[in-house]
Amino acid sequence: MERFIGRENELEYLNGLYSEPGLRTCAVYGRRRIGKSSLIRKFCEGKRTIHIQFVKSSESVNLDIIRAAVEDVTGNDPGRFENVFRALRSLAEFCKEEKTVLVLDEFPFLTSCAKYIPSAVQRFIDVDLKGTKTLLIACGSSIRTMKDEAEDPKRPLYGRFPIRMQIGPLSPAECREFHPGMSDIDFLKVYMAVGGVPYYHEMMDRDTFRECVIKNFIASPAPLFDEAGAMIDRELSPPSVHSAIISFLAKGANRVNELADKARISHQLCGRYLRDMEAVGIVERINPMAGAPKHPLFRVKDNLIYFYYGAIEKRMSILSNSDVNAAYEKIEHDIDSCLGHIFEDVCSEHIKRTTICKEIGKWWGPAGNDIKEIDIIAVIDDDGNEVSLFCECKLRRRPPGLGTLNSLKDTAEYIKTLNNRRFVIFSAFGFDEDLEDYVTQYGKTAGIRLIGIGEILR
Repeated sequence: MERFIGRENELEYLNGLYSEPGLRTCAVYGRRRIGKSSLIRKFCEGKRTIHIQFVKSSESVNLDIIRAAVEDVTGNDPGRFENVFRALRSLAEFCKEEKTVLVLDEFPFLTSCAKYIPSAVQRFIDVDLKGTKTLLIACGSSIRTMKDEAEDPKRPLYGRFPIRMQIGPLSPAECREFHPGMSDIDFLKVYMAVGGVPYYHEMMDRDTFRECVIKNFIASPAPLFDEAGAMIDRELSPPSVHSAIISFLAKGANRVNELADKARISHQLCGRYLRDMEAVGIVERINPMAGAPKHPLFRVKDNLIYFYYGAIEKRMSILSNSDVNAAYEKIEHDIDSCLGHIFEDVCSEHIKRTTICKEIGKWWGPAGNDIKEIDIIAVIDDDGNEVSLFCECKLRRRPPGLGTLNSLKDTAEYIKTLNNRRFVIFSAFGFDEDLEDYVTQYGKTAGIRLIGIGEILR
């Protein structure tokens, strides 16, 4: 039986929508494996429901799926549908009888079958369902297609789904429930590798991070090995060029001109591809803070895609020619390096969850004779006062000490535009005793905080 964890706010919202009178429509979308269908199934428990799961196939195949769904809920075979107009009309007859939840799951697979189908769905909403007590939920994993159908004024379905719910990742505290017997540090690594995606945590079901990686990415059949490619194939075209750009991003290239040169495409086309990847949540721009250079820098946002391209894809030859344990040991350094970058994102998300955060990003620039950077700078509201957080993020077995704090404070001196400063050090492996003693004695007055793994995971 599948475990259902989290999503209390989403369930509460859908139940509130269901309680409203008359016809309601809602578009639910989110990345592959994020738990959209599980959320909808949980919401539909105890409600009169017809749930239709479309497939990537022909119109006739999906018409047969609608026919089977109608037969399942009515007990009567409606016969063969000639087209989607007829099929939807049959669904409307079922919905007219009493209050009903109608779920069109993987909706983009239906609308892509034929050009007329979005117009057929428009008529279904405007005419066939008019006057019914129906909650119509259109659900899909192709974020770009779902947004285009619902938000593009030139499309037939524009305005028909005024309520749109994008399902995001679970928090670390919620995902911790999938791994009750795992150590904190192993769980944190699992979370950084696959993000807050419930399905991936179901798959990462071994006792240690190492065992999870071997099972899912190294040992045959490695169920998550092709997952990054499947996401890119579904969302982006041409997938090969997008995949190449992501690979270069994960290996450290982050400027448009650099990425374009490596991918051997024009700078203009590279910029367009990066915007496409931003739109579906695979890539994001790095926000420059406090006078950092404004030319756009990019990074991979999706955890599993970053982990795959940053630690797995670059060592394919090693993985294919070694036993699984030897292969893991050979790529362990790449894994640690990759997770070190992702740890900064975990710390950023912690700040956003636990403060009123006005702006957050990174700083880099000249500091004396060197070029230095600060992992995170955030401007937050603290009881009406604007406070600037300067943060260092450490994912290494040697706990940070006073040298880390002093280096952070020294670098911050080169930033003149932010006041009311506080300093935060995040560490997954604890803190040096001298640093802890110093912060215990002076931290409150000096505006210094240490945040360890326990607080991050809460």
